[in-house]
Amino acid sequence: MLLKSEDKRKKELCSFVNKEFERRSKERLPFELQWQLNINFFLGNQYCDILPEAGEIFQQEKAFLWQEREVYNHIAPIIESRLAKLNKVAPRVVVRAATNDEEDVQAAKVSSAILASAFQRNNMSATIKDATMWSELCGTVFYKQGWVNNKGMTVGKDASGANIREGDVSTVVCPPYEIYPDSQSVQDIQECSSVIHAHVYPCEFVRQLYGKEVKPTETDVLSAAEFGLSGGFGTRNTLLGLGEKKAENSCLVLEYYEQESVKHPEGRYIVVSGDTLLFEGELPYVNGEGASRKLPFVQQNSVSRPGCLWGISVVERCIPIQRSYNAVRNRKHELLNRSAVGVLAVEEGSADVEDLAENGLAPGKVIVYRQGADKPEMMYPGTIPDEFTREESALLEEFNLISGTSDLMRQSVAPTNVTSGTALNTIAEQDDTRLAVTADKMRDAVLEISRQWLRLFKQFASYGRIERVVGKNGKVSSVYWTGNMLTSDDVAHETENELSDSLSNRKQVIFDLLGKGLFLDEHGNLPQRTKGRILRALGMGDWENIADLSEIHSSRAQRENVMLKDAKEVVITDTDDHAIHIAEHAKVLLSEEFEEQFGLFGDVRKRFEEHISIHKARMEENDVEQAQ
Repeated sequence: MLLKSEDKRKKELCSFVNKEFERRSKERLPFELQWQLNINFFLGNQYCDILPEAGEIFQQEKAFLWQEREVYNHIAPIIESRLAKLNKVAPRVVVRAATNDEEDVQAAKVSSAILASAFQRNNMSATIKDATMWSELCGTVFYKQGWVNNKGMTVGKDASGANIREGDVSTVVCPPYEIYPDSQSVQDIQECSSVIHAHVYPCEFVRQLYGKEVKPTETDVLSAAEFGLSGGFGTRNTLLGLGEKKAENSCLVLEYYEQESVKHPEGRYIVVSGDTLLFEGELPYVNGEGASRKLPFVQQNSVSRPGCLWGISVVERCIPIQRSYNAVRNRKHELLNRSAVGVLAVEEGSADVEDLAENGLAPGKVIVYRQGADKPEMMYPGTIPDEFTREESALLEEFNLISGTSDLMRQSVAPTNVTSGTALNTIAEQDDTRLAVTADKMRDAVLEISRQWLRLFKQFASYGRIERVVGKNGKVSSVYWTGNMLTSDDVAHETENELSDSLSNRKQVIFDLLGKGLFLDEHGNLPQRTKGRILRALGMGDWENIADLSEIHSSRAQRENVMLKDAKEVVITDTDDHAIHIAEHAKVLLSEEFEEQFGLFGDVRKRFEEHISIHKARMEENDVEQAQ
């Protein structure tokens, strides 16, 4: 009896999730159709439109056989130009200490190093580029955070001999058509009470992951999350040039995430496939503030839509302009065809009309017409009105206005009558300003991903780990850490917006400062150490090995700093560059961290000051010898 009751409860859960999926699919359908239309226009299939009554995309047919239906796709280069600019946004984050205590300061440094290493391991630069492509096409994209047990270094073997790995964080891109919120009228996905993530997996993968057999379902490959809705999806694949291909031996898996509530204090996580319950439990990750559990999704919009979860794509705004532009260009070509081929007027019964219609007026052709009838003649084709040219130019300007891109960005060509370097620089800055809103959305998403990663590490990294990190001087070192050491998830950006602070801009600033002599010492010379740093900033840090010697002296001085702190003997040699050593030692001595750890007075500070005084004395002796 209890077994039957449990089976009934599982079937009710499956029925509940499937009904919610069907309801949310219908509510989301208008936005979904717009995403499909955007993708079609981006790919060049621009003679289609939304049929709201049928809930599908339909193909528009020609009105006449002779009608020009060419596509002059300006949407694709606009999106490609925007992506090229936005892909320069590579946010680097740092963790701020929870308190001023030395342990928290060191923990923040370790957390920053862990995040940097995790970004490299997970190839987040490629993930962000993939997500940005979806947000530009559809207006919205989601990052799904998770913990994968079979990632990372091998730490042992289980009873069966399989490797046991330490586990690692994971981030996957979820296009908007995979996400089904309980409400469309919220601004962020974390405001939803529940979310369904629909995805297609091979049946064998589901069996290995959940240990249960599921039945294959005939599911559209691209519109996997659209399974269960009626109409239009085969047509959609046909429009995209993909035919009617279906996923074989695959099934639709619905993951139901429910926020914390009074009824479910730890939230709820249910996974179903058809009538099979694959998993039921609480939300798996403690990824919210205050050790709370929340949805493992991070949202990124291209442009936010007020009072709505789904963002706005630039493609959506450009579609009416693209339709008008195609119409103008095609009508112009029809007029040109009439002028080139001509329209022949023939009196009925006066000549062989079928022959003229089939072969036209070939050079040297002999036309036989009935005696007494009017001979065939070419009709005056007229001229192309100036309004066509003016409308075409106006539409091109409107593309720039709506898309936030200029000719300089899309074509690498300066606008007409603009030759001033200052003016061109202003235009480039305006392009960056227009993209700043979208770039800020990307940066905000990276911040939230970083916070959730730190919380996942704190939850699952309960034993010691060794992380390889790269220091500021390029030196690779190892850091031993555990999840308990991650005391802060206060994440901030290490750099400003990369669009406003590009590499070319930084180079120009360096050249301007060099020209004004701000890097010169009191003798009017450019120090070797400063020269090495300038070369690195210009991207030529190893150019002809100019900076090698100064870098070696700097690295040696940094090693001496550690030895001085540990009260170890430090030997000053005649080959030391005393100026570089003094600068490196003084930098440590004047740091706030040194004052908090060793104070303004003490043995450690005294050792540093005595060591610096010896360097100064040696440097003065060398100057005297050179003067003599």
